[in-house]
Amino acid sequence: MKELTIGQAAKKSGVKVSTIRYYERIGFIPAPPRKLSAYQLFSKGYRLFSPEIIQRIDFIKHAQQFGFALREIKQLLDLIDGKKGTCRDVYKSVALKITEIEEKITSLRKLRKSLKGLIKTCPRKGILAGCSVIKTLSKENRI
Repeated sequence: MKELTIGQAAKKSGVKVSTIRYYERIGFIPAPPRKLSAYQLFSKGYRLFSPEIIQRIDFIKHAQQFGFALREIKQLLDLIDGKKGTCRDVYKSVALKITEIEEKITSLRKLRKSLKGLIKTCPRKGILAGCSVIKTLSKENRI
């Protein structure tokens, strides 16, 4: 695959141009070198992105789909770049993410139980001022 302009790279990777610029700004992808055409002697030129950048953006997107936050993705990218770590470090990152997800599931189940209890109190008729759900949500004591 040949080098791509930022617009082409955005289209190929399925992200916005602003996302690519953001990834550059936060150090997720390197800024590509600028190229000058014969007609651009007085401008800054245009940038061409390598196919590897598309693969890196795909990695970032997939990691986000698996629930990794940007700071966690940065740690994974550092491992990929050989700055530090091993496959065991990646394993630990994924295991930690699983634990976080399990904690969220537990929290969401508790929330669902509370909401089910709340909705049982709703008379589903009458004026809003008499609504038990509104009264409960307005109280200072929380679940």
